[in-house]
Amino acid sequence: MSSTSSSKNPLLPIAEPHTPGLQLKVHKSEDTPQELRVAECLLLVSTILLGLFHIVILNLDLAPSTRDTIGASFVPIAEALPRALYVGFPAAGIFFIAAPFIVKRNCIGFARCLVIFCYLFGATWGASFGPSRLN
Repeated sequence: MSSTSSSKNPLLPIAEPHTPGLQLKVHKSEDTPQELRVAECLLLVSTILLGLFHIVILNLDLAPSTRDTIGASFVPIAEALPRALYVGFPAAGIFFIAAPFIVKRNCIGFARCLVIFCYLFGATWGASFGPSRLN
């Protein structure tokens, strides 16, 4: 009796031929350094503008005389922003410290800037549309 399959012919179809030994496939990142620099610059500018907005709003809460000049629409945000900044700080701190362990070596600065931007944006969003604004 002869065997219908030999050890050289597998029973299941194979998409790629098997070569013995360990082969690692390295996929290069599709982001070119120029695109990453543009994204880093935009993120940095956005973070700085959002930080300046926070400084203005926090000073608005501290100085009651400027409430009339800026307008009454920012007063609830000024009252809720310190609490929103305090609540979001632990998560942002953990992600800021863990960034080197999570992302690639060449994207650590971008990831940390992104964490700061998300922290500031989340605090602004929480102060603007949080539970204190619904009452």
